[in-house]
Amino acid sequence: MSSKTLESGSHEALKETLEAMNKTFNFGVAIDGSLMSLKALDLVCKLMNERALGKPPKVEKLHCFHVENPSKQEALSLQSSHFKHSASLRIDKESMIDMKWHQSHVDRCAQHAGIFSLLEGMARDHKVELLVVGTFGLNGEKKDRIGRMSSFSMANSQIPVFIVKPTFLDSSASAAPRGYFVAVDGLAASSKALLFVIKYLVRKKDKIHLFYKNTREEVKGFFDHYIALLEGMELAYESIYSADKRENVAAEIVRRSSELECEFIVMGKKRTRTDSLLGSISDHVAAKSRSSLIICKDTKF
Repeated sequence: MSSKTLESGSHEALKETLEAMNKTFNFGVAIDGSLMSLKALDLVCKLMNERALGKPPKVEKLHCFHVENPSKQEALSLQSSHFKHSASLRIDKESMIDMKWHQSHVDRCAQHAGIFSLLEGMARDHKVELLVVGTFGLNGEKKDRIGRMSSFSMANSQIPVFIVKPTFLDSSASAAPRGYFVAVDGLAASSKALLFVIKYLVRKKDKIHLFYKNTREEVKGFFDHYIALLEGMELAYESIYSADKRENVAAEIVRRSSELECEFIVMGKKRTRTDSLLGSISDHVAAKSRSSLIICKDTKF
């Protein structure tokens, strides 16, 4: 969808969003044997359960990308345990989860760029729309190779990336409403980030907190297309306008999202070297926030 179509708040944008909510969705999760990658799997299963409830039975695809050292012999046992764990989390027995296991060896000394390039290549091959990775956050966990490069993945991926923090809520909390703190600046990346979560993740009982950097009247009017889409979807939202200095925006996003107890922060990041304000601070937000983070580039998804 073009940014022009989205910004118009048109009937076509609303229709496309509604149709996308019912299509088969390809989730991907990065596995390395760490507790955080298991937590990432918890998140994926939760999202798949929520998408299945109240809808006609269908097959959702979950691709597990296992990155391992070729000298280790843990692959088969890890695959078996993750399949069992996924099955134990399933709520809707009528909707099938087609879980595929993809394994790839990486050298013990491989750098972040090499590991993530491998992950993204596998995700692209299987047409994954959201790649979920666990961020490094547990002291002494030496297996967590993926978590150590999660900030690299956020900065470089052309696929929407979900960074799961250690503080992410347990799978048993699926019934509770959740808060999405969506930082927007009017550019394509943040527009697509908002549209992405509306299409695939947000439920009717959740709430979206739209964070705008500027309070000038002409800027407020520019964001009317966001409001039109949220109202068309009958989703709960509130607008938050910031008059703080540019250099304080990252800290303000972290602080406000914490005060609102939002589980997710959603941001767009430009793929060019001339990043938008919000895109250029997403690394800082990821490092400082306790919320899990969804990053969408200004590329087609």
